[in-house]
Amino acid sequence: MIAIALARKPILLIADEPTAAMETTNQGQIFRLLASLNQLKNMGILLISHDLDNITNWTHTITVMYSGQFVEAGTTEQIFKKPLHPYTRALVDSSPSANFHLPAKSRLMALPGSIPILQHLPIGCRLGPRCPRAQQACVKAPSATNFHGHKVSCHFPLTPLKPLRKGIKGVSKHD
Repeated sequence: MIAIALARKPILLIADEPTAAMETTNQGQIFRLLASLNQLKNMGILLISHDLDNITNWTHTITVMYSGQFVEAGTTEQIFKKPLHPYTRALVDSSPSANFHLPAKSRLMALPGSIPILQHLPIGCRLGPRCPRAQQACVKAPSATNFHGHKVSCHFPLTPLKPLRKGIKGVSKHD
């Protein structure tokens, strides 16, 4: 599939779970191939994955979505060191590298409930029914707030920081 996608020499390659169900050695080979295409062929790569541990070595920025709704974006370091959205926190906390200290056969962190089906998406914040921080305001869709290049779309982010103010002299604008 990768060879077919590369045959027309695209300027942007969309790699949706390119290493799903592969052995670790094969995963490394695929990621090295994608990195070389990016660097040597000047090809943009949109990497879509749930395997956060694997993509940290290959990305500069990460955008997190839940049920098709934007929840958070920032540098890879920002996302992993200081997630602002409860879903991002749950993703980071559920990765094997975040749980290396747990005893064998312990349960990994997981949000309660189940993923909504497309025909019945929740109104407002789509994580609302599963979110540990949900309140009445969550029935309205949250707007994205910029915390110095780290964007989050949540009424009740995990770390309440002061967003950049727009249009004030001496304060830079970031969108």
